[in-house]
Amino acid sequence: MLESLIYSLHNSIAVPDSVQKEVNLAAWLSEEIVNHPQLKQLAKSLQGILIQDRAPKTVLCYVRAYQTWKKWAVQCHVTAIPADPGVFALYLVHLIQQGSSVSLLNSAIYGASWVHKKSGYPELSVHPLIQQVAEAGRRILAKPSIRKKALEVNQVKKVISRLEQGDLGEVQVAALFALGFFGFLRWDDLSRLTVDNLQFADTHLAIFLTQRKKDQFRNGSWVFIARSDISPCPVSVVEKFIKMGRHESHSRLFRRILKTGKRMQLRKEPMSYSRANELIKQELQKERLDPGFYGIHSLRAGGASAAAALGIPDRLFQRQGGWRSEKSKNNYIQETLESLLKVTKAIQG
Repeated sequence: MLESLIYSLHNSIAVPDSVQKEVNLAAWLSEEIVNHPQLKQLAKSLQGILIQDRAPKTVLCYVRAYQTWKKWAVQCHVTAIPADPGVFALYLVHLIQQGSSVSLLNSAIYGASWVHKKSGYPELSVHPLIQQVAEAGRRILAKPSIRKKALEVNQVKKVISRLEQGDLGEVQVAALFALGFFGFLRWDDLSRLTVDNLQFADTHLAIFLTQRKKDQFRNGSWVFIARSDISPCPVSVVEKFIKMGRHESHSRLFRRILKTGKRMQLRKEPMSYSRANELIKQELQKERLDPGFYGIHSLRAGGASAAAALGIPDRLFQRQGGWRSEKSKNNYIQETLESLLKVTKAIQG
């Protein structure tokens, strides 16, 4: 088991070489050091190490945002790095006038600032002018957030019960519902799972997550799902899927399906977010639920909301979902009308 976990940790998302090219060491190291026979290899390694202070996906997001800024700067015949704070503020005005999203505005600021910091230049995000434009831009571009509805436990059980008796494709979706809901798992968690991350016991399923959203140092964490004597049992569904799928060691758990006539088998390619989301919506539509209000996020939010309604202690609650703060956890909980009415009922006596 230890060997498989080490394998998973070493096969996390790698940062492409193209990202390293955007980080210039000229401000940190002299040309003499960079070209020194004994030191130049270490200097090259420094460039690769510097960019690993954030998750690979975050780094990619930052660099893409920086490259968009650099392209705009070239078109305007201005220097991209080090950027003039006033000119960069005008770039933000350009984004705001285009009606960009708050997320895109934030990415522009943090992306350019991150590349500046790595290249030895002052961070743009802390400049007073940039901060003022950013705050104003967030207010101008802000839109009401439309949250996906949380699924209820009875809805999830109904879907699982229907699908677990089906073919390989249907059982895979049943396992997706089971792990997402009862494990409080994000899509990132689900998509990275391999069969080696799962340990089945008489009383439960133990899931080792090699990294989570808030696990900056990739220490990994365990999530546990209890077996149930009442059908459908989420653990039994996952076991059945692995047996039907004939998963190989180190292979991704959720994958694309190859159909040859009536025969089905798992392909090597992992299932995409869009496909998983589509499958979940399709099954919920069969239960006469509006797919526009639900998605993958509804599984994690649903499990969290169900646990909150049952009064599960916060310490256990936060550990299951991997939340580091009360605020993060509460963002996922959707209170029922009955629980909201408890406040005024208590006052009324």
